[in-house]
Amino acid sequence: MLKILLLGSLGLLLGLLVVSSSGLGIRTLAPKRPVAIACTTQPYAKVAGKGKARNHGSITTNGDPGIGKPIAPNGDPGLEKMPVDLETDYALSALPPHLRAGATVYLLDPAKGYYIARQGSNGFATFVCRTNWEWGEFRSDMGTAMSYDPEGVRTILPLYLDVAALRASGKYTASAIKDTMIARIKAGYYKGPGRPGMSYMLAPLMRVYIGDPTDKTVMTVSMPHYMFYAPYLSKEDVGTDSIPFPQLINAQVVVLGGKEKAFEGYIIVPAIESEAAKYRKDGADLMKRLLAYKPYYKVEDM
Repeated sequence: MLKILLLGSLGLLLGLLVVSSSGLGIRTLAPKRPVAIACTTQPYAKVAGKGKARNHGSITTNGDPGIGKPIAPNGDPGLEKMPVDLETDYALSALPPHLRAGATVYLLDPAKGYYIARQGSNGFATFVCRTNWEWGEFRSDMGTAMSYDPEGVRTILPLYLDVAALRASGKYTASAIKDTMIARIKAGYYKGPGRPGMSYMLAPLMRVYIGDPTDKTVMTVSMPHYMFYAPYLSKEDVGTDSIPFPQLINAQVVVLGGKEKAFEGYIIVPAIESEAAKYRKDGADLMKRLLAYKPYYKVEDM
């Protein structure tokens, strides 16, 4: 159980985002601001209108793969829209209880991208990540509740919004999206956190890649934890390469081929066991609902 939890932490930390499968006809989108991109320089509340999905085109989603449904021409098996109440509760579970009431909640419309379902007041934002662009593949069985403080909302969240919008457009393969994000980061299109901050990931479970982008193994694990921003760093910089925790993860270092532009790095600190146990106990009903919704939400060794 402990080994699985440790692996799960590394995977989530290294990607923090859930992603897509590469296809043919790869091309890189220009790192200029395209129509499908949300504003990445404005405060969170201005990224999208309250309760409205941004119009990024449309795609016919085909549900889960492996059940006889067709694959889109771009290699996407399609994302299913989660029940609103379930997605909302799952997203909010990433935050500690005292921040949930005032947080902004993003929900995913698979045909358009993320939209603000509830405008918050405390600057924090939360969502369920369904695509990790660094892995360069489209999957329909990913889902991890994530949250950001105001600085993360300003600087890191836009990557997730943009990837979701590009995938929802149905125009690009997973490899094309990966190449595009790499080009944008290298060109300085996105900016890393300008101050210390934190991403809370306290949900009772998460479905994540368990390694860096060279490993496409996926697992559902339970590991409530905290992620402190550590941009432009590698494990060697902080000496965490040979210890389980705290651990530094930065998937961008792998896909960019170096740390100079890799701003989405985190130092991961698991919640202490008594605290983690409380989050699991308080989230027991949510875990049952997620499992009833999709069997892949069954936590390994639980």
